[in-house]
Amino acid sequence: MEIISALWIQDKLDEHSEICIQSWLNLNYSVDLYTYSSLKDFKNNNNICLNFKINVLDANIILKKTESDFLPQSDLFRFHLLNKSSKCLWIDTDMFLLKRLPITNFVSSEHSNQTGAFKTTNRTKTPNIGIISQISGKLLDWDKIIKKCEKNNTKQNSNNNNFMKIYQKEMMTKPNLVSEPELYCPISWCYAKEIYTEKDIIGTKYGIDQHNIDWILNNSFSIHLWRNLYRTKKYEIKQDSIYSRVKNLVYQDYNICIPSYNRLIGIQTKTLEMLKKYNINKINIFVSTPKDYEDYKKENIGNIILVPSNYNGIGAVRDYIINKWGPNKSNIIMIDDDIEKVISKENTEVDLKIFFPQFFNKLEQMDLFFGGLPLCANRFFMKNDWSNNLKYISGAIQFVRVDYSREEISSHYRHFEDYFYNLAYFMRDGGILRWNGSAPITKNYNLVGGICDEMGSLEKRLDCEKIADEIIDKFGNKSVSKYWKKKSARGPACLNLRLNSHYNKKNNKKK
Repeated sequence: MEIISALWIQDKLDEHSEICIQSWLNLNYSVDLYTYSSLKDFKNNNNICLNFKINVLDANIILKKTESDFLPQSDLFRFHLLNKSSKCLWIDTDMFLLKRLPITNFVSSEHSNQTGAFKTTNRTKTPNIGIISQISGKLLDWDKIIKKCEKNNTKQNSNNNNFMKIYQKEMMTKPNLVSEPELYCPISWCYAKEIYTEKDIIGTKYGIDQHNIDWILNNSFSIHLWRNLYRTKKYEIKQDSIYSRVKNLVYQDYNICIPSYNRLIGIQTKTLEMLKKYNINKINIFVSTPKDYEDYKKENIGNIILVPSNYNGIGAVRDYIINKWGPNKSNIIMIDDDIEKVISKENTEVDLKIFFPQFFNKLEQMDLFFGGLPLCANRFFMKNDWSNNLKYISGAIQFVRVDYSREEISSHYRHFEDYFYNLAYFMRDGGILRWNGSAPITKNYNLVGGICDEMGSLEKRLDCEKIADEIIDKFGNKSVSKYWKKKSARGPACLNLRLNSHYNKKNNKKK
């Protein structure tokens, strides 16, 4: 079973649901995510829905929305969904997956001291609805359960959780399908607070003892994060808590790489401040001079790497990061040191913690290895779609899938290195990936420093002309051309390149 079904009733996903859904995606599941919100509004409000593996569906096709509380609505919805399909993998949006699930019929359970619960060695377990894996034939007579629930569908009964009691009573007729709590719900509800406030599970509560978090991460399939308890009890999330550790598992299968030159204050107030907002780590800052190395190192702002002196210029630095830097076995996100934020077409700030892994997922799906965003942050020109033709991808934020089996792409250019990488990856892989619905906000012309700041204007102009001609000679004038940008308030007239988005490498002509 490759598709997970889930329901989210409110307009915007909370952090719990985002990280849990991301954990499913990381394990290569697709998701049918049902909602009672407007599909357009739901997609616009939730960046995670940009992921190609998420199919947002109208929940009304399964069960019409009623005026009841969201808990009984949710319970009835999943019963109706399971009744409509003999093959369905249901998961609550606060169930964090640690590994792929067995392809078999089962339901999750939790530790319990309730009367009538299943006995398991010296403890008891109670079936829950966190995970219901109905792969081959229906687990239960769902029609019977639905009728009983609807008969008891009063506000008082709903508040007393009668729907769950009906389900559990029926489920107890098939005890062989009820899993052990350690498999899917290893942290009991009575330890919900510890998930958010402690590094590990310590002690015994209500006669229930727990494994430590390292055992759970190695042996369990999932963790129930008990979102409702967190929400009602208002637990404070500590930085080194179990929850924080689990959260960090899902997002960062990549390294952040920031080339920087003589811009310590700028990088602290711009790019690093932006990344800090989304709790993104694995930050590596590449500097070109011993002075920068010492100055940046003192500030404790990340992993500072002094680029070898023979890698001179921004193109060479990017080449070093992609092809020569030792720890770069993971994917790379190259970010300039002067980025304030990334905005969407809807003029909202993009949640990078979610967006970054989404982009790599799309690269993998398209079998491409390079991508990024347009430079222009004008929402009039933005479109919420992907493209893989020869459209310019800004050097401000670039995504690189590392694959050492493929032909190395290397640039030594001090200027136009972004155009070089656009062209080189396009020619090698047959496409480059651009998300057209977001763009970085930067004000680099207001900041001192920058990796090319050491050159005089005349030298820079002559060098630019020479490099532009070399790139055109290398890739052909049907794919790239040069032009002069007019003088503006931001600076004098200057040479620039233009990519031909209609270029077709196969026949070397416009489509």
